[in-house]
Amino acid sequence: VCIVDESGYVSDVITQSDVAKFFVKSLQQIPNFVEQPLSTLLVTTSLQLNRSVIVVQKNSKASEAFSKLAQLGIHGIGVVDSHGSLISQVLASQLKMFSNPAEAISGLDVNVLEYSSSVPVFIDPSEKFGDILAKVVQSSAHRAFVVDSEKKPIAVFSLSDAVAVLCGV
Repeated sequence: VCIVDESGYVSDVITQSDVAKFFVKSLQQIPNFVEQPLSTLLVTTSLQLNRSVIVVQKNSKASEAFSKLAQLGIHGIGVVDSHGSLISQVLASQLKMFSNPAEAISGLDVNVLEYSSSVPVFIDPSEKFGDILAKVVQSSAHRAFVVDSEKKPIAVFSLSDAVAVLCGV
């Protein structure tokens, strides 16, 4: 959301991250669903997590991961080991390190793990919503992976999901 001053100029921007940070600071004053586990919220609210977790194998080329990001219009992708357990993630923003397109193209002909510098945020379906929100905000992440006991991805929980729950959408 853009904040516009009296002159019509954008003076500030409020992002989903800003909204989530505000709610984390105010957890004591938020309705009781903050204490509910994610698994309960999936039944009692309109929360619909993306259950199509997009991943690549750890031995994939970086070009495959970034190609999937571009084709699907998403900003993050999981990296899994040979057992399907989530070990890392690759973010579209990691392409910003290249100063020119030619450098980027040649730089993608490496193993995907060369780009997986960010550790994914793992959440368990039994974790409380307030704890999940705090974890995502603390890590400055825009998404967290809901995983099973073997760290196999089940769903993706995004800041958009958090804001939708908090605003009752």
